[in-house]
Amino acid sequence: MQGKRILVVGYGKLGQRVAHKLSEKHQVIALKRSPIEQVGKVSMCFADVTESVSVKDSLHESVAGGVDYLIYCLSPSERSEQGY
Repeated sequence: MQGKRILVVGYGKLGQRVAHKLSEKHQVIALKRSPIEQVGKVSMCFADVTESVSVKDSLHESVAGGVDYLIYCLSPSERSEQGY
């Protein structure tokens, strides 16, 4: 596959749109807290970003060769000023 390797951290509404659009021309890996089925061309990894061991274990194989770009777009913990 031509293009870049892109890691999208956060797979909420915005992360999904970004990941799917970029997956048309790039290899995209998405990191999400809650497990879901693989979606389209986007490769899924599951981990809680607040737990470094969880992230390290989840991404170990998926990004072993590294990534060219990281897009960080986590959803807020709640829809309030404090959550954002």
